[in-house]
Amino acid sequence: MSVNITRKWLVERGFPSGGLLFLPRGYKKRFAASYRIDLFFEDDPVEATGLQEAVSRVYMLEWPYNRNVKGRYI
Repeated sequence: MSVNITRKWLVERGFPSGGLLFLPRGYKKRFAASYRIDLFFEDDPVEATGLQEAVSRVYMLEWPYNRNVKGRYI
C-alpha cells in the first residue's frame, strides 16, 4: 500500500519515475552511500539527520514529530 501512495505522491509533484525502496531503520545511510544515492525521502528525524552525510538532499514532509528537524541538506 505504501508503494502506491508514495508513487502517486511523487508523480503528482513532478518527480521523475524510478525505483522505490523501503529500508529498515539503521540501514539507510549506509545504503545511500554504497549506491551513491543522490536524494532521499525520509520522515524519521534520526534517519534524516544521518542521511545528510551521504546524500546531497533529504526531502522530508513536515509532521508533528519531525517539525523541528533542521539541517543543511534537509
